[in-house]
Amino acid sequence: MNRRKRSRAFLFSFVITIAALISLFGFFYSASLGPQYSSLPENIPNYDTLWGRYTPSNVLAVSFKNLTMLHAINSSLPPEKVILHVISPEILLNNSEVRAIASITLVSPNATVDVAFVMKPTFERFSQVLAKDGQSPSNFGDSTLYEVQVNPGTNTQPGWVAVVPRDNAIAFSAGTADARSAVTESLNVLYGASPSILSRKDVTQMLYTVGGGGGHLGIQVQNFPGVVRTGEATLISVDSVGGSVQVSYVVEFADSKTASAEYGAVKSAYLSSRQFTIYDNFVKAVEYQPISAVEGAIRLVG
Repeated sequence: MNRRKRSRAFLFSFVITIAALISLFGFFYSASLGPQYSSLPENIPNYDTLWGRYTPSNVLAVSFKNLTMLHAINSSLPPEKVILHVISPEILLNNSEVRAIASITLVSPNATVDVAFVMKPTFERFSQVLAKDGQSPSNFGDSTLYEVQVNPGTNTQPGWVAVVPRDNAIAFSAGTADARSAVTESLNVLYGASPSILSRKDVTQMLYTVGGGGGHLGIQVQNFPGVVRTGEATLISVDSVGGSVQVSYVVEFADSKTASAEYGAVKSAYLSSRQFTIYDNFVKAVEYQPISAVEGAIRLVG
């Protein structure tokens, strides 16, 4: 009887070991294969995204996080944090009140503007407080821009805040003249005075390779050579797929010949990726992480 039990235990252990070896072999075999090739369609869809409405075409970088989707995956995320602390007039914006947030780093002016898309009661509270006690109000379309004092961490400094009714959005930047210019530059895109990043063919092509502009946990566009120094731009998207976190890296190159030649550089840069596709002059790398790693994955987009 004991001999029979030991035989079954041995057989079970043997089967598990073989399965693990097969899985490991498949993992490394897939990694050793070359990239897939795919051609982009001639007509890419027009994408409309919250972050795209506020991001100029010549932006240095933009990152976007969908905090509502993140919270649906893990109710403890994101950790409680003050996103905006206006000292004068006194008002706080916590990330628990924010549906999504975009951070836009401009080339000119050299400044960053954050656009928080908030709950309607939060937007109404901000609008009322600023309408009553905000300084130097100026109308910008149906939005209103105010001069304020903010505390981004340690020291109080000047800043500018705009309330944007159409998206229940609050746009803000710390600083003086550059901060005001940063907020107005973003609003210029919203009101059609400046072209959006979504008017760029290369950006919409990169978005096409990751399934479009919406529905992502997070997304970032770097309008400069990133980890792959021979690239011209990089898009990173973070998605929840089948109980896992999917992270996609799309690197833009000058042309399709360069993309094929630099596939090895992309593979070396993103060592955890196991799927590679070359779309004309873009190389896409995809890695998968357990859903428990979503907090770390979302940091990849800034």
